[in-house]
Amino acid sequence: MKKAFTILILMLFIFSIANAHSFKNEKELNNFFSKIDQLIKEELKKDYREEMTKRKGTANNEYSFEIEDDRTVLITRSIAGIKPETEITQYFNSEGKLYMISSLTSETEKDLYALYRKYDSNGNLFIYSYAIDGKNIDRGYYSDGKLAYIQELKIIKGQPPIPNGKYIEYYKNGQIKVQGNNKDGKRDGEFKAFLRNGKSAGSVFYKDGKIIKSTLVNSMKDNASFSLTTDINYNLNSNEIITDEFLNGLLKQYFIYNKNGLLNGESREYYEEGDIKSISHFKNDIPDGVFISYYQNGNIENKYAYVNGQANGECFSYYENGKLEERYFLKNGEIDGEAFAYYPSGKLRGKEVQKLGKREGESIIYHENGNIKQKSTFKNDKREGDLFIYFPSGKLRQTEKYINGKIEGEVIEYYESGTVKEKAYFINDKQEKEHFFYDKKGKLIKTDIYKNGVKQ
Repeated sequence: MKKAFTILILMLFIFSIANAHSFKNEKELNNFFSKIDQLIKEELKKDYREEMTKRKGTANNEYSFEIEDDRTVLITRSIAGIKPETEITQYFNSEGKLYMISSLTSETEKDLYALYRKYDSNGNLFIYSYAIDGKNIDRGYYSDGKLAYIQELKIIKGQPPIPNGKYIEYYKNGQIKVQGNNKDGKRDGEFKAFLRNGKSAGSVFYKDGKIIKSTLVNSMKDNASFSLTTDINYNLNSNEIITDEFLNGLLKQYFIYNKNGLLNGESREYYEEGDIKSISHFKNDIPDGVFISYYQNGNIENKYAYVNGQANGECFSYYENGKLEERYFLKNGEIDGEAFAYYPSGKLRGKEVQKLGKREGESIIYHENGNIKQKSTFKNDKREGDLFIYFPSGKLRQTEKYINGKIEGEVIEYYESGTVKEKAYFINDKQEKEHFFYDKKGKLIKTDIYKNGVKQ
């Protein structure tokens, strides 16, 4: 997938910043970037589309315009009065929404180099590229501002930079996640993996970009850091992988398309730290096969199957602790048959029957102690007949009556002792007549009058 910042970064980093006369030391460089960060916040208050329209026809070339293959619109402004020369670019997606802004600082009088920073639409830094000791170094950041990776790249004038040298990924807690080396754009040698607690998670060994051996623990095998996109020799059988990245450049999801341009095979989505978020399957652009979504701790969140584009069969939903939350059957995308819900403790929370998405028959909700909390009956997805509500002790709390999904007649609420607490009356789902209130001894203490649902 073509990246919006690729064109900007083609110029980057022939010589070391140490050799560039504009910045004498690291402090000067950091001060310069503090100014850029503040400038970004100011430029985010503007809409370059409107600013460019206002200046249409002028000859100062302050703004330039570009459209990417994916219909992303880039509008770049040359900032006057800043040395070295700096450009700010706003990025608008195909829906016209601003989603990214970047700064590009370059110097060509004596030494050719450039400094690149990429931010989200709120001004949060996601990528910082710079040169040091003759190498291009990328630093990527998570959405919370924590360092996500450091990557060395090789610069060939007139070509996109390619990964070459050290590569380190980090967890948000600061622990190293992955450590290895790239050679001419390919992974080469041992890539060590680590868990969030710093313990080893095994390794993957590459030769010329091809995986030749893996000792990864199971919890790391599905991580984005070792997805099939990292193996350049993975056999796709004439299919094509299309990827989508987070703003920091790390893999967010990938899709496999067949030679006809249709979704075909397995697709995966990842959390920001690379943990698997979902796995889905397609056949000729139609969902077909098992769909699984995951919590970030690796436990399954939902699991069900598609057949020719429709969800069918038994479905499961789980709590984050791995306990079953819901179990039901789907037919052509609709719940059909018995459906069960459970508390995090594993105890039954409720059960009902549905016919193609409509509730039918008895529906029961339970307290966690196993006693019935609520019992009612449905007909064609509408409540019909008596509704009973109970205290955790099992004693009756309230009774209502329904006709065609609407409350009709007397509604009575009880104290746990069995004494009546309130009595009300409904006609066609609207409260009418007297509403009586009683104390715990059964003495009438208040009466309200309702007409057409409105208290008089």
